[in-house]
Amino acid sequence: MRSLSSALVAIVAIIVTFLSLSPASPDSSGGMPLLRMAAKMLVGDPEAYDKIGHFLAYAALAFVSLLRWPRRLLPVIVLATAYGGLMEIGQLFVPLRTATWSDLLADGLGALAGSAAYLTLRTTTSGLLPWPSR
Repeated sequence: MRSLSSALVAIVAIIVTFLSLSPASPDSSGGMPLLRMAAKMLVGDPEAYDKIGHFLAYAALAFVSLLRWPRRLLPVIVLATAYGGLMEIGQLFVPLRTATWSDLLADGLGALAGSAAYLTLRTTTSGLLPWPSR
């Protein structure tokens, strides 16, 4: 399970890095259609897709990180958020990308939500799934 969870952390981190540091489209209607639709349904603004993407990406990163390091709740949240900050700084050097505090906030809230989801699933399914030992 340890090697699988390590691979998941690496895969999610690579995906987050790729999505964070890829040049943005000059087309103002950018964004993933599914995220734009979710943003319109959740907050009434399809342009909020960016924040939902940040939230989901860092929720996934925190969740899989806790699969690998189940006893490291606070470090996982802090490091996932710090990684988001690092990606924001990296975006300063990518064409058509910008770094914003609101993106970093979405990253941190996503890391908290992913951690909460991990703890909730672990608690409610403790006898059903082979969770890593504490």
